[in-house]
Amino acid sequence: MYLACEEMDHTWDESEVLLFDNLWQAGVSVYEIAECFKRDPDEIALLAIDRAKKRFIKRRSGGAWGGGFPRSNKSSK
Repeated sequence: MYLACEEMDHTWDESEVLLFDNLWQAGVSVYEIAECFKRDPDEIALLAIDRAKKRFIKRRSGGAWGGGFPRSNKSSK
């Protein structure tokens, strides 16, 4: 048996979920939400999938990017 993403934290408390929903609806990107929660963006993406499947959040313009594009972690030379 193989357990996918075993190293990720799949737990959220209710206040975090409600804050996520509000940030998502405001158009904040997955990467910016991850910074807010100090979590891996993949964990945020999993929460977004869960919340969308349960119809707590809706599709939005820009998808995971929200109102903009993620900031690059690479410094420009």
